[in-house]
Amino acid sequence: SRWLIFLPVALLALWSTVAKADVQQGLNTSYYTIDEIPPFQSDGVYPLCGSEIENNINRSYDGEPFQDCTNDLFMVHMTGFITIPEHDTIEFWLASDDGGEITIGNNTFGVWNDQGCSATLSGELNLQAGVVPLNLFMYENGGGTCIMLAWKIDNNDWEIVPEWAFTTESTPQT
Repeated sequence: SRWLIFLPVALLALWSTVAKADVQQGLNTSYYTIDEIPPFQSDGVYPLCGSEIENNINRSYDGEPFQDCTNDLFMVHMTGFITIPEHDTIEFWLASDDGGEITIGNNTFGVWNDQGCSATLSGELNLQAGVVPLNLFMYENGGGTCIMLAWKIDNNDWEIVPEWAFTTESTPQT
């Protein structure tokens, strides 16, 4: 009869160690000081100069040094997930200055060399509605800066991808 008391307590103890974490809005973002153009798209080559959770991909770093980063010669790496809404057609554009390249699901597009703030179109992508991984690199060589991501859903107008679409995890961890 002692086992009848112990068994539910033991099962409850095992169950309670499995905690659900809240999905955090935004993207994990790391900043690096670079010394070559274009830089290697890597988290292990250059010194880290800052990190944060960025709420979207719509930013100008002009005259806005981040943490221990410099005004020029830095690289940004954003990782996380993007929620793709129900759609018939979807395409993206990525604007970057200087270089920027993004992977959404298995689709990579952008320009990884010096340019002014210019947009690169993805073309129509075959993405299912739901949460897909996102990986973005951007670097700044000098002058102005920008990084922006917009989408065009079902041939509607282009719009900057809203904050609600970005999360650091695909689902709550258990």
